[in-house]
Amino acid sequence: MGSERASRLMRGGTLVGELEPAGIDQPFFLYAFAPGPGWPEVAPLFDAWNALPPHDPEERLMERAMDAVSALGLTLAPPGGGRALAVHRECVVRIEEGREGLEATVRYWVRG
Repeated sequence: MGSERASRLMRGGTLVGELEPAGIDQPFFLYAFAPGPGWPEVAPLFDAWNALPPHDPEERLMERAMDAVSALGLTLAPPGGGRALAVHRECVVRIEEGREGLEATVRYWVRG
């Protein structure tokens, strides 16, 4: 990847991966995900989130999984620079295995 259109998922100064735009399925933005050097350390938390059963009536499992990812302190840096967004505070990033490798889904929060 490494294109001018790719956003960077960061953990501090470590690149977790790059997100290359692949489409939109409102309210979600779809990306191809290319793992970076920091991916192996955070991948198990995304895998645990993706492994949750489809029905969690009280949403406690989902909350715990999202809290674990949020605690990583990830940021999503836009292409070309600019202010990075705090993951799970200003946007939600989900990464999972797709038809053509890893895919990321991002939902941005709209603030009024």
